[in-house]
Amino acid sequence: GGSGAGGGAGGGSSQGGAAGSGSGSGAPGGGGKPPPDPRFPHASLHALHRLAMDPSKITSPGAHVDELCICIPDVYPKSVHHGLVVARERGLDTPSELTPSHLPLLSHMRRVAMRWIWQVAQGHTGSGDGAELVFRLGFHAVPSMRQLHLHAIGTDLRGANMKRKDHFMSFATPYFMPLDQVEAQLREQGRVAVDAAAANQLLKGPIVCHRCGAAGDP
Repeated sequence: GGSGAGGGAGGGSSQGGAAGSGSGSGAPGGGGKPPPDPRFPHASLHALHRLAMDPSKITSPGAHVDELCICIPDVYPKSVHHGLVVARERGLDTPSELTPSHLPLLSHMRRVAMRWIWQVAQGHTGSGDGAELVFRLGFHAVPSMRQLHLHAIGTDLRGANMKRKDHFMSFATPYFMPLDQVEAQLREQGRVAVDAAAANQLLKGPIVCHRCGAAGDP
């Protein structure tokens, strides 16, 4: 875990076409035959890629679109507020494919995410414990969907689609790679090191509260 951003600023996104992300969550299928890629074998796993390549498919008003990225809420949210900033660079799908040349892109994605967070905070009317307005920015070590996407997610982890253990563990363990950490690795090591087998084992470990470290359900 760790945090890529504390609560803050956010914006230009409200909702895009049907796409969701996060370990264990699919997106509605359909939309043509995906390119052969054993990492993303089903058409539904290419939904973010399709939106990034053709933002005209983003139908709801308020979505952020620019030449570098799009920003939409995850339609399978794992927290009360869960947004996605999706890079538009073709062929960039996972954190391990990042190079130091992508640092400006990551800085831009951070700014877009922070604007989205600000927008969410302005419209928030909930009565929770406040965790839903403390955000983290980061990537899944082994993304479940094609096209590099940055999660902007509240620390409550109590979204409507937080339904399985692997959903929780994908955000509560180092499987979730904070944006700060990813940027630091690129600056210091020139790459983002990901051990896919070790990362996937994290999803199967004992449940520990991501906020206090206590064992058992948070």
